[in-house]
Amino acid sequence: MRATHGVLAAVIALACCAAIYLWTRKPETAAHVDGDRDPSLDEGHPYGQITDADVDRLQVFATQNGLDLIGELERIYQGGYEKEDSFDRVFAFASKFERLDDNARTYGHMIWSSLLNIGDVIGVPAYVVMINRQPPEVQQRIRDFLFYPDQNPESRAIYDEVYPGLFPKEYRFGQDNPIFAQQPSPHAGSDGG
Repeated sequence: MRATHGVLAAVIALACCAAIYLWTRKPETAAHVDGDRDPSLDEGHPYGQITDADVDRLQVFATQNGLDLIGELERIYQGGYEKEDSFDRVFAFASKFERLDDNARTYGHMIWSSLLNIGDVIGVPAYVVMINRQPPEVQQRIRDFLFYPDQNPESRAIYDEVYPGLFPKEYRFGQDNPIFAQQPSPHAGSDGG
């Protein structure tokens, strides 16, 4: 398990560096609608700090649901993204969450990190193809996990520019998704959004 934590720690660290690079590269992306942006996004923690205990808890949940999530992620980060089945299993696992609890938050961070890391390697269009080959309900959940940390109209326009095709025009955050349907943005102001 130590080697697994080492690989995962490296993946999370790489995601943090990529997030800082991507968000600082385009200064206009750092502005939230009300002029404030949650610093956790810029620090590479879209779902808050993720600890080893969070990862262990998620792995137990995944194993109980028939998936070696950490093993699949290791295969993906070691070039397994070229094999459709690894990403398919990781994406399909999104359907196992019923609410935005610690496990879903940890999973969301991993999905967000995969967009930054794998999307950088293979290109966003290829990453979008991997999402688009999923059943519609899985596509919705994956996109919701990616959009949840920074949902506002200005971010949508920026995402469309930086990640073309990631959020199709017909995409609506939280649509038919019980995890996010009633969730306010984690960075919403006092007006609720």
